[in-house]
Formats: sequence, C-alpha cells, structure tokens
Amino acid sequence: EQVFALDASLNFVPGTTQAREVLVAASLKYLEGLAVAARSDLDLAHEVADGYVRMARIQGVPTGPTLGRFDEAEASLLKAHTLIEMVLAARPGDLRALVRSVDIRHDRMIVADSVNRKSDAIAHATGAAARIEEVLNDDRATPEQRQAVIRMYQNVALANVNLRRYDEGVRLARRHAELIRTADADPGALSGSLSVLANALRLQGDLDGAL
Repeated sequence: EQVFALDASLNFVPGTTQAREVLVAASLKYLEGLAVAARSDLDLAHEVADGYVRMARIQGVPTGPTLGRFDEAEASLLKAHTLIEMVLAARPGDLRALVRSVDIRHDRMIVADSVNRKSDAIAHATGAAARIEEVLNDDRATPEQRQAVIRMYQNVALANVNLRRYDEGVRLARRHAELIRTADADPGALSGSLSVLANALRLQGDLDGAL
C-alpha cells in the first residue's frame, strides 16, 4: 500500500518518471518473490494478483497517468490472470476472485485496443462481459461487488464500438443502461451509457434511434 501511495503522489510531479520506473522495478521484484509461494497458497495468490493489476495500471493501462509501457502492463496482467484463474479453478464460487477476473479482462481489453491488437481486444471484451454476468447472476454478490462490475460494462460496450462491432456495442450498452436503472446508480453513469448507445446506433445508420 505504501508503494502505491508513493506512486500516486508522484503522478503529477514533473520529472519523476525515472523515480516511478525504479519504484515499479522494485515492486515487481518483490511480487516475483511472492509469486513462488503463491502457487501453494490461494489467499496469497489473490493478493499477488491484486499487486500485479495495480502495477499494470502504473505501467501502461491507460485509465490514468501511466509510464506508457503497454507490453509491460500486459505481462503483469497475464501474471495476474494466471494466478486468479488458479484460485478460481480451486474455488469456482470465489466472488472476490471473479470480480478481480473482470478487472483483469477489462484492463487487458483496454491495453490490446490501445495497441491495435483487435482479435485480443475482442477476446478480452467477450470474456469480461461473460464474467460480469457471472457476478451479477450470483445471489451472494454484495451491492459493492455488483456496482464494481457494472461500472466496467460501459467500457466493454465502448470497446466493441471502437472495434466496429456495432451490434454487440448496442447490446452491451443497452444492458448497461438497464443495470444502472435497476441498481439505483449515479445518473451520470446512465448518461455515459446512453451516449455510448447513441453513438453505436449512429454508426449503424439508425439516426432516429441515436436521437
């Protein structure tokens, strides 16, 4: 936690890129050491996967200030994916792991889309949507877990639109809007969802629907 807090404090300070890179390198070395023990400790595996996801967001997942290292971010996300899938293989109903799996697939989708790896972006978007529904269909999911995965639906819909998969973009945007309406979410989230839907309909040629 101290490492991530330190990086956050450096985000907007000019001339700190080198310091952030040193911080990331040291953190990755620490995570690599833990990953060996995590193979026989599922709780530790989850914690290490969390660490890799947070590292990836510093390295190059463009959801905030990053170092612009897309390949390194993907490598960290792949390690997180491997650990979380190991947890889910042993504990198929582990909701915390399922939510983290959505995070990983969502972030891999964004990275792949950013570097024009279309087939990978589609695969990760499809996987993220499926995992979101898996969480939403589980009666044990807490309101916080439901809200966490619902928030990611808009980006999954948007990615499909960016990938020119307009039918899927429309379907997912409508599903997202439906979920927001039934979950008493922030009205601003509904506005964003409807904006994605309108753009997808426009690109399909349905101008009346877009309006």
